[in-house]
Amino acid sequence: MKLIIGTSLLSLLAWAAHGAEPYTLTSAESKIAQLGATNYAQASKATFISCSNLCTSDDHHVACTIADKAGVRSEVQCSYKSEGCKKQ
Repeated sequence: MKLIIGTSLLSLLAWAAHGAEPYTLTSAESKIAQLGATNYAQASKATFISCSNLCTSDDHHVACTIADKAGVRSEVQCSYKSEGCKKQ
């Protein structure tokens, strides 16, 4: 019993030290983020490049890349729960 509790405690401490695993978006969530990034890019006179499909925090946003007319890339944070992006 002591060994089981000790092992469980060590596992919990290791998880807490490294943080939770990134969340991989579903296909539908990915489409929402991409739509938001595309609309954000168009409003900024830029071009949508890609979204990461991995959420590493609890804010329901993923990193998406857009490029301006000169090809300069920038990152925006786009929601995968409801359409919308914000500049980082």
